[in-house]
Amino acid sequence: MTGENPQTKHSRDAVAASASAPGTEDAPVAATASEKADAALSAAGAKTEQAAEAARERARAAGAAGKRVEAKARTGVDAGRRKVSEVSEKAVASAGTAWGTVREHKVAVTSAGAGLLTVATASFLAGRKSGVRAVGPLTRLTGGKL
Repeated sequence: MTGENPQTKHSRDAVAASASAPGTEDAPVAATASEKADAALSAAGAKTEQAAEAARERARAAGAAGKRVEAKARTGVDAGRRKVSEVSEKAVASAGTAWGTVREHKVAVTSAGAGLLTVATASFLAGRKSGVRAVGPLTRLTGGKL
């Protein structure tokens, strides 16, 4: 089938050469098809560039969003550290205050106990003296027989 075309009696090479040769009757049709193909390729290239640019913009936006999330996370972690530090400082201060109160409480309780013991001893001795009747010197000399 590589021979001559039975309708036109031309070989395939001759048909292809006449279609691409300038000045032939089919040249405007070939030029129009070529221009359409070029326009389609150009439009496809432009759309591809637009899609690539849109993808780059989305990637930049995602990167910016990631950076914002990272910054907020760092801020949250720093705030948490500060809060833990403040709480531990307050706990240490409260423990120091409580220990000082307990130590002074021991001193206060000991002092109050000593005072109470002194008062009780004085009362006891005063009561013993008040319970004894007054006797004269002769009664004391005789041991209470006179």
